[in-house]
Amino acid sequence: MRMTRPPFARLAALGVALVVVAGTIGSASAQFYTPIRFRNEGRGVLVTEKLVVHPGVSIEGRYDSNVLQNETDVRDAPYLRLIGHFDIATRSPQRMTYGDGRQAPQKVAFRLQSAFGYREYLSNDEAITNQRGLEIDAGLELRLAPSRWFSFEVQDNYLRAVTTRNSAIASVAGGGAPVSLSSGTLTRDSNRLDLRAVITPGGGRLSLTAAYALWIDAYEDQAFKLNNRLYNEASLQAKYRLLPKTAVLIEAIQRFYNYLETQPALFGNVDSMPLRLYAGLTGLVTPRLSTVLKVGYGNAFYESGTSFNSVLAKAEVAYRLMPMARVQLGYERLFDDSPYGNYLTDHKVYAGYDHVIGRRVVLHADADFKRREYQGFERFTPRPPAISANLLTVALGLDYQMQDWAYIGVGYDLQLQDLKRSGADNPGGFLGIVDFARHQFYARVGVSY
Repeated sequence: MRMTRPPFARLAALGVALVVVAGTIGSASAQFYTPIRFRNEGRGVLVTEKLVVHPGVSIEGRYDSNVLQNETDVRDAPYLRLIGHFDIATRSPQRMTYGDGRQAPQKVAFRLQSAFGYREYLSNDEAITNQRGLEIDAGLELRLAPSRWFSFEVQDNYLRAVTTRNSAIASVAGGGAPVSLSSGTLTRDSNRLDLRAVITPGGGRLSLTAAYALWIDAYEDQAFKLNNRLYNEASLQAKYRLLPKTAVLIEAIQRFYNYLETQPALFGNVDSMPLRLYAGLTGLVTPRLSTVLKVGYGNAFYESGTSFNSVLAKAEVAYRLMPMARVQLGYERLFDDSPYGNYLTDHKVYAGYDHVIGRRVVLHADADFKRREYQGFERFTPRPPAISANLLTVALGLDYQMQDWAYIGVGYDLQLQDLKRSGADNPGGFLGIVDFARHQFYARVGVSY
């Protein structure tokens, strides 16, 4: 049954919700998330025969050309970013050897990790200084009997991501007052727990993996509570090794999305049970060339409205140009749950390059382009805008390792969002879904043990 046209108050709330979601599309997957962990880890500080601590801290000076990620109200500002991390982990097998050089068997592998990043804007503009925030990345990894034919893994990761809130104005047709979305930040808390059992019978040619995951995703601001959700995931994977380091695989992944609070008459988020099936090839083709080739089928199985029902694919190649240089290219066709409509589909193309020069200079370059479409608006009356988007992120960085534990670096980040809107499907006149370009330049200094 189609929804009846809501009264004005409900229409206004729906307009605000759509602008919020469209303005924060990137916070789900397209936004460039500046990591709060240094790419390279040192030897650490030995605390016992088997445990090592990895502390580190750095400070960044950054310039942001479009803090509020807006199309017309473009405001730039410099800011400082303090980053710290502290990990406790078991020593790697490579660093635990017998006198004859043999590696000691590892019965338990453990890591407790924590990191934070705090940013403070150097501006007199309150809309910009309100974007300050504290981000957290913490987790636990535990592997039992990782060197034997059977292993069991537990992983838990918590992430608090603070992204800038789009400063667009939502205006509703029929004389509604504009609603400003420019104050504060979008703070998102997510936690994912993974349980994984791996069996490698015989000589290890066959590998069987069964896994379960529980993921909770919630916004701290009550204005976005309709997007709060959790999912359960069950997966099975089988790999058979054809060559010493090349294997064929089959994989099945079943998820169950549940929104914690739904108001179908207002926003219309619905639960789903997306299924993904894959078959493919993974591993080394030559000592320098590795590949991942997968093709499959996906179906989103939404309770109402359109569901994704099509082909999935992934093709990735990585080539080691020289001992300390590696290039990677890939393409992926995928779908995912989306609070804007039912789901999104991506044609994703990505590339990466890493190079260590003279053991002191670390160069990295990454690019990610997505052609995205949002589907599943049939349950809305009036229908929201039909939207597709081109999304591009680029990250370039150069770090100089002054000592084994001290480094300096410079870098550049780019984020572009080019949205395509259909006026024919937009009778409500919702505004504020914006294109934007965002450039960030930074310099940093830090220590990492």
